[in-house]
Amino acid sequence: MPLYAIEILLTRPARRMELRAAVRSSRMKLAPSEELDRIAVLVTAEDEGDAMSKVWGRIENALPVDALVSIFPDADGKYTLSFPLPTTALHRITQQAAAAGCTPEQLIHDALVEALARDRTSPKAQLDSQLNKLLRDFPPADIAGAIVRRLRP
Repeated sequence: MPLYAIEILLTRPARRMELRAAVRSSRMKLAPSEELDRIAVLVTAEDEGDAMSKVWGRIENALPVDALVSIFPDADGKYTLSFPLPTTALHRITQQAAAAGCTPEQLIHDALVEALARDRTSPKAQLDSQLNKLLRDFPPADIAGAIVRRLRP
């Protein structure tokens, strides 16, 4: 059976006592980050969806879980994100997906892709992108010096 690497993102750092209890109750080896706000786990399962379900089933009541995300991308270069939804939100998404003729997962995927595309076209996002390019090519002191020279009257 394949092995899947899953990262558990927490809503707050876990307490050591919670972590020990989660290891006992889940029967999984958990590898927490130094800050205790993220935990990596390896899971055997038929597919990645089953791996996510297995992790949710074993730790959702033991830790303050925010979301699960695959650590490695799939063959298409995509990561899997799994997060809990309130029943009312899930019901509305399911209805909207049915009306659109797609799955709830596809509806959420499309909404996220659209939101990211909008964000990338904002002036702030464009400035951040250009600044990142400059920081890859020049030391911060050189960039600051160029800004000062440009702004001097």
